[in-house]
Amino acid sequence: MGSLRRTWTPEEINKLEGCSARKFGVEQGWDFSRPKDRKSFIKLLMDEEPDDVHLSPECRLWSSLQELTASRSEEARQFLINARTVNHDTHLVFVAIVYKIQQRAGRNATIEHPWPSRAWQTKAFLPLVGFTTYIDQCELDLELPNDDGVVLPVKKPTCLLTTRHNLFYSTCCDLHALATINTHRVKATFRDKVFSTMLRLSLRDGL
Repeated sequence: MGSLRRTWTPEEINKLEGCSARKFGVEQGWDFSRPKDRKSFIKLLMDEEPDDVHLSPECRLWSSLQELTASRSEEARQFLINARTVNHDTHLVFVAIVYKIQQRAGRNATIEHPWPSRAWQTKAFLPLVGFTTYIDQCELDLELPNDDGVVLPVKKPTCLLTTRHNLFYSTCCDLHALATINTHRVKATFRDKVFSTMLRLSLRDGL
């Protein structure tokens, strides 16, 4: 199926025999902050029974940096608590439900979030059973310009919680300079890289 570093889009994957991939997000008209979209997705999941689902909820609120900012005032601290509660009850619980549906049906599911994310210790994620995989994003060739405009690899340690027992892992080789940038800038780019890699692994293993 080619190099691990090769990024395949869903459109390219769909050209392969016997494979179909779809993305679900705001750009595709799905807003999972809306109850009707969550309900519609779960119905679609139950109807279509996909072999593999990759879940990548927003991570910004669950960074320890948010806690540093919130420590500046009681108002900021309470705002973070409230925002995390809403995000947990809306998005993280939804992600956990989808993961469990796939797992109980004997199909694959993977949740992607930063390795140090506080979300892993929440009521939604903590009870989930699966295999944990560590990835340094630079080993998937993720690069972005730093504050000086120099394009460098981005490390950003990432965790994949998956039902797959044979998922790849990839750690930084420590042989290159690394960019220090705001983590939310790498989100969409890395999601596509992991998504394409996961699909190729599924094809390699015959799902």
